[in-house]
Amino acid sequence: MPCKVHLVAGHKFQATLLTSLTFCSHCDGFIYGFGKQGYQCKGSYRVVHKRCHSEVENQCKLMEKDSPSESNDERDGQVTHNFAAHTYFKPTFCNHCGSLMTGVIHQGLKCKDCGINVHKKCDKFISHGCNQRS
Repeated sequence: MPCKVHLVAGHKFQATLLTSLTFCSHCDGFIYGFGKQGYQCKGSYRVVHKRCHSEVENQCKLMEKDSPSESNDERDGQVTHNFAAHTYFKPTFCNHCGSLMTGVIHQGLKCKDCGINVHKKCDKFISHGCNQRS
C-alpha cells in the first residue's frame, strides 16, 4: 500500500524510514524513533519531523523550476553560492535535507564564500542568497 502524500507549501511530503543520522530542516532538531521517523519531500528531498511537516512555510523549489530563468550571478539582488566539491574529515550534515554526508572523498559541496554544506543532489534546492563572510 503506497504511503499518503501530504501537500504543504508546494512540498509533497511522504513518511520515510531514515537510515542515517538526520536533522529536521524546519526546526533543526534531531529526528529519531522507530519505523518511519520523518517526512521527506519527493521533490526537494527536505526531511522534517512528522510534527513539523504542516508548519513548513517556504515554497518547494521543485515548483519554481518552471519560472523564467534568471541571471546566474544574481537573483532578486542576491549573490548566488559558489559551490565546489569538498572532502569532509569529520561528520558533517547537509544544510538542506539534514542528512549526514557519507562517503570517503568529495561527499558534498561547500560554498567558498559562506561555508554552507550540501549534498550534490541538494544544491539546486538551496536559496540563492549567499551570506558571504566579510
